[in-house]
Amino acid sequence: KSKKKVIYNGVNVERIKGASDDFWKSFCSEHGIDDDKIIITQIGRLEPVKNPMGSLRGFARLKGMMDNTLWNRLRFVYMGNGSEMGKMKSFIKEHGLEEKVFLPGVIERDNVYSWMKRANLLIIPSHFEGFCNTLVEGMVAGVNICTADLPVFKEIIPATVRVDVFDSHNSDELSLALLRCLDKSSLSDLELLKKRGTLSFSLESTVNNYLKLYNELLSKK
Repeated sequence: KSKKKVIYNGVNVERIKGASDDFWKSFCSEHGIDDDKIIITQIGRLEPVKNPMGSLRGFARLKGMMDNTLWNRLRFVYMGNGSEMGKMKSFIKEHGLEEKVFLPGVIERDNVYSWMKRANLLIIPSHFEGFCNTLVEGMVAGVNICTADLPVFKEIIPATVRVDVFDSHNSDELSLALLRCLDKSSLSDLELLKKRGTLSFSLESTVNNYLKLYNELLSKK
């Protein structure tokens, strides 16, 4: 019998659910994002392992894959900071995406939750994750999710729950996954994801799992 036991990180379910819309409203007002816009978002460090340039290139390719009406409605918001910021800003300028792509930097966590609850799509294109709190937070927030095909995500999201995945090293595949989600042919099972995130990855669940393990160890003495 294996002596290993995995206890996953927990997220603050009540804090996520209770996040107000204030930040969403102020950000959208400041940047001219009206209610008909479709918001794709990514949250995390701007470092190569998180693949920010891959998602930016994948987003830019969408222009040639859809009609202008849909393209004009799209916005991409990447929340975070890191070494790839300069490269991303240069790409945005070179491709004329200044009014479509926003890099607000590091955002206070309650504001991140506010954003997650209102965004249309959360993309997680990382090349590697040990455990992804952002994925679980997005599940609890109820946002549609599109992820890289990583082993840890398969631990978090059961095979029976529908989520679109792609090869993080292939921007064309990433673009196609985004396109499928945007035309609603590959939407996530939002209620199942929310239930999974809330019941299996809450702080309460994590604490209970630790207590259960401690009690099991104590009972063997």
